[in-house]
Amino acid sequence: MNTRFSYNLLQVFSKKRPAGFALPMVVMMGTVVLVVGAAMMVKGMNDQNQVTSQKAKMVANNAAETGMARLQQTLAANPDLATVSMEKWQEVLAAYDSNPNSVVLVQNI
Repeated sequence: MNTRFSYNLLQVFSKKRPAGFALPMVVMMGTVVLVVGAAMMVKGMNDQNQVTSQKAKMVANNAAETGMARLQQTLAANPDLATVSMEKWQEVLAAYDSNPNSVVLVQNI
């Protein structure tokens, strides 16, 4: 009788019943979905930050390029500006801004 009890006990523990398998599987899948969703949100925020930074860099670069082009145009029109002090530059640039197509002579200022 003792051997029959051990045999029945082994059969009970060796049978794989799927009765308690659903809940851990759902919890595991939910955790996987949560981790993947969080990773995608972090990546999306990182991409957004990179786009914003790149856009700001482009705006700053365009402003610098525009300023350099304007300075080159002013110096090409008035090569004597290289010898004029900075206080006179404001007057020259003000005269240049009023009519950018005309040549502003440094000697007149």
